[in-house]
Amino acid sequence: MFEKLDDVERRYESVSHLLGQPDVIANQDELQRLAKEYSELGKVVELYRRLLFNYLIGNEDMHLKNWSLITTHGKTELAPAYDCSSTTVALRALGRPANEIEETALPLSGKKKGLSRELWIDYLARERLQLNDKVINGILNDFSVAIPEWDHLINRSFLIRELQGLYREVVQSRLKSLDI
Repeated sequence: MFEKLDDVERRYESVSHLLGQPDVIANQDELQRLAKEYSELGKVVELYRRLLFNYLIGNEDMHLKNWSLITTHGKTELAPAYDCSSTTVALRALGRPANEIEETALPLSGKKKGLSRELWIDYLARERLQLNDKVINGILNDFSVAIPEWDHLINRSFLIRELQGLYREVVQSRLKSLDI
């Protein structure tokens, strides 16, 4: 897809299209291929940050079509994050039991539910993305520091009180699973 803004042509492509997977098929290789694309751009830390953010807010719909790259003047960068909503809250509000809801669209070591600190830190961050402890701890600390502001924003949101409480519950349970 192309866009022209201020006489500058920009090319947007979803990672699913770049990888030749126009249909969303959640398999073990997707995350690895996504990591390879972002690694080549030197953006693996941002990839991890975005994956963790989507897990924390309960967005299990962050499949490959929701990851994009922008090319401007021959330079390829990450597209701004989009489609970041708590699908867990939406599904729970519609009556779906929590144990039937996946926690991520992209499997971690073959799992989409019951994700743990070990999977997020040891498997994904250290083993797959090759992040060091200083980077990992910095990202976890950033999230920890941001939580009071998230709570404030949830309180100010358009959600009814019941769903605000559910949103807080999702975030808190995910933080607990990561020992944050």
